[in-house]
Parts: sequence; structure tokens; C-alpha cells
Amino acid sequence: MPRYLVAAYPNSRNVVVEIDGKLANYVRDWFDLPRAPLLKIRVGEAREVTQSLTEASRDLIIRDVFAGSKTPHALTTAEFTQEAKKVLIPGGVYVVNCGDSSALVNARREAATIADAFKFTAIIADPPMLKGRRSGNIIIAGSDAPLGDGAGLPRMLLGGAMPAQLWDDAKVRQFGQSALVLSDAQMQE
Repeated sequence: MPRYLVAAYPNSRNVVVEIDGKLANYVRDWFDLPRAPLLKIRVGEAREVTQSLTEASRDLIIRDVFAGSKTPHALTTAEFTQEAKKVLIPGGVYVVNCGDSSALVNARREAATIADAFKFTAIIADPPMLKGRRSGNIIIAGSDAPLGDGAGLPRMLLGGAMPAQLWDDAKVRQFGQSALVLSDAQMQE
């Protein structure tokens, strides 16, 4: 993803956070990633690094963090989501890659948590995943500016090698309405 962003948006500045310093070095070498200021790889824990970033300094935050098949709870809570929101510029976009089973429990909780923090939400995933027919990944986005307006994005998603569906804000909120917003306090339980 960072390589794509640097290629697609040559004037963009990107920060990647990786907890494993050795892996960060290997990835930079293996994939010949450009160096700062275009692409910085910062070694550290994602929540701590996010909290250290300057408020209103990022257009986009992508959370794609897994420990095994799950995202660490500390990166899924309302408190972390608010930290990410503080770092975004007005109208910035927060995007998460949510891995889940066919029961979609995690996805519903993350949708509820993101919907609690942002005015607008969207979900992108392949139809069998959204219907609870298999395990996989769901992309959930939040912003205080409208997301996915117009016909361009849905048309592009349906035309790809793996067709995907776009759910608008109303559908995301309906999807997450029965789930509890995730919190740091739940980590203590």
C-alpha cells in the first residue's frame, strides 16, 4: 500500500508503523521502498505512534494491523479511534482492515465504533463476506466528510478482478446497530 500511494501520489508523504524493526528493514530492502521524506518507516507500537503524531496533520490513516488473524484490541477501541480522528485533518479518512469470521461479530463492533466517532461511514467487501458466508476481510472507513458519493466508486469496485460491494453510511450504521462500541475498559475485563 505505501508503495502504491507513493507511485499514485508522488508528492505525498507517508508514514508506515511496524512493530518489528527487523521486518521493517527487510521490507524496505526486499521491495526497494523509497526513503524519507516520501516514505518513512517508523518502528513502534501503532497506538503509541498514533498518539505521538501532530493533531490535524494527516489526510488518511490506514489501520492494517494483525497479530495472527486478529487486530489487537487496543487498536479497535473508541479511544484509539478518537486518537486517530484527532490526527486527521477535517474531512480526513480513517480506514481499517477488519478480519472476521462468517459470524461478523468483529466487523459489527468495529462498524459501531467507527460510526460512533465519525459522521460518515462506508464498508467495502466482497458480497459473500458481507452475507456471512465465509471468513475474510471487510474494509470500514470513517470520515466527517461524505464517503463514496457518486457512481464512480461502486462501478470501479464491481469491475475489478474480485468484485466488491460498497455499503453507504445508512447500511453501515444498520449493520453495526446491535453491536457494542468497543472500549479500553473491555480490555480490563
